[in-house]
Amino acid sequence: MHYVMTSIKHLNLLRRVTLVLVIMVGIVLSMKSIREPDLWWQLRTGELILEKGEVPRTDVFSYSYEDVEWVNVKWGYEVLQALITKLGGPEFLPLLQVIATIFLLLILMRTILVVGRNIIGENFRPSVGTAMVLLLALVIMEYRMTGRPECVSHLMAAAFIFLFVQHRLKPSLWIFMIVPLQILWTNLHEAYGMGIVFAIMFATAAWIEYYWFSNKRWYSGTMAVEVPRLMTLAAFLCIVATCVNPRGVELLTHVGEIFSQLGENKFTVELYSFKEVKFWTIRSVIGLLSIVIAMYLFSTKSELAGNTPMFFWKRLINRIGLGYVLLLIAMTYLSLSAYRNIPFAVIAAVPLIAVAADRRFLGKAENAANAKYHLGAIVMGLVLYVGVVSGLYYKAFNSGEEYGLKVNIKKAPHGAAAFIKTNKIQGRAFTDYLSSSYLLWNLQPDFKTYIDLRDLDIYPAVFLKNNFMLYEMPDKVFPLADGDMTFDYIMILNNSLMNKLHRYLLQNPKFDLVYGDALSSLYLRSNENNQKVIEEHGFKAGGHDVFRTRSPIVPSGFAKLITRIFNPLYEEPDVESVNEPEDRVLYYQYLGITPQVP
Repeated sequence: MHYVMTSIKHLNLLRRVTLVLVIMVGIVLSMKSIREPDLWWQLRTGELILEKGEVPRTDVFSYSYEDVEWVNVKWGYEVLQALITKLGGPEFLPLLQVIATIFLLLILMRTILVVGRNIIGENFRPSVGTAMVLLLALVIMEYRMTGRPECVSHLMAAAFIFLFVQHRLKPSLWIFMIVPLQILWTNLHEAYGMGIVFAIMFATAAWIEYYWFSNKRWYSGTMAVEVPRLMTLAAFLCIVATCVNPRGVELLTHVGEIFSQLGENKFTVELYSFKEVKFWTIRSVIGLLSIVIAMYLFSTKSELAGNTPMFFWKRLINRIGLGYVLLLIAMTYLSLSAYRNIPFAVIAAVPLIAVAADRRFLGKAENAANAKYHLGAIVMGLVLYVGVVSGLYYKAFNSGEEYGLKVNIKKAPHGAAAFIKTNKIQGRAFTDYLSSSYLLWNLQPDFKTYIDLRDLDIYPAVFLKNNFMLYEMPDKVFPLADGDMTFDYIMILNNSLMNKLHRYLLQNPKFDLVYGDALSSLYLRSNENNQKVIEEHGFKAGGHDVFRTRSPIVPSGFAKLITRIFNPLYEEPDVESVNEPEDRVLYYQYLGITPQVP
């Protein structure tokens, strides 16, 4: 007996260590260097809100569409970004993702516990199967774990699912937690409409189960026991709660406009639907398969789903409820509509797959085998953890990311911004849609954008399309834009999309190239204000070598400390690590010009 008790005690310890390790992996996957350009305009907006004490209702950041109406839904998250930046600089922005990831994992574990106890028995506890499924889920979702406001929607979706699943099994007043959560969601991210859809969907499913299925012999759900009054009232209050925001009732109708933008805005890969070839990656395939696997596991005759003969859809509804079935279908549709939505499919499917995995691994395992499974999961977690903090994981799977609380100098046009400041360059700037956000934050308060990543919230679809035409046909479109705006300087990235524009500007006598690095280039209009800088740095005017090496942005001491807590061997980036010996040669090859010998 003593040996058995000791063995159980050791297994419980292994189980806890395994689940804690999952959270640790989630933390380090969330501690990415800042490379997302959206974060910069969001941070600038949060700072402006704190400064002015109000949410701007019209555009204050662009000169091309200045004063047009701006319905900024995620203002609350932007304020959080500004506040956390005050603690440790912009490199602290990923900590919001860290917090969201921790709570997401805890809520998923709690949902797994509730589902598992309902299907397997009261003694069920999330264990090795849960750990392995969550680790895989993190790998699939990490491409969207970037500190953007959408992390709120991932978290809220998981919280709503937990509350609805728990209420179906054991109705209680806890269901009314969706009301304050909906208020938060509405003021933190534009996907708040999902909360309304969830509420209506689960409430409708509850009534269908109560009226339609209650007299069916095959049905054993708790919704047949009592009228779903609490669920209905909570759903109604959830919809009303959406009005608690600076725009009031307007955001109820704004939901439709937000969803319509998904079909209209296809200017970035993250918004590509299943119809586009670029949508189909290993992540999207596995994410969508998770829904199929979850539905299969609980609709096929088995020890897990039940052995009583019945149609698969009856078995599925009986096991997980009509609301959950509708949820899985809805998340499949949402994920197919945009590449960035794949995590929602994963979040919906994980609780079911994790319960099935725990049943598979531990259902009939002896203690010795049980311990081996746990040790295997721990090794899996440790390998992933070490791979992430050492950078090997990103080199193997996602070379654009880096571990650590820092600004990724390879993705932020810091050098060009510093050149603009140092040389006091003023006037209207033409910038590409990706780099403008960083300049908006770095060159505040005077800098205004021609276009930025607020997309259809500010700019009409035709303007965005014309902007991309400008990149493709600069000789035809750029003179029209320049004739309208008279650009004083141009700062654009050095990527394949901008190559034709670079070649055009180098041939245009009105502009001269004065600065370049591996990421971006800066051109000045030949006028009186810019004449001195052109004489000192101009490629065409003076034959100067404009290429500069980049210097890393030094993070705050607090950011360094937190980064090293999770990897004591972490080495800070230096000049050599952010530049390559061939950068200068590749830069001029990209431009198609020959520099002077330095």
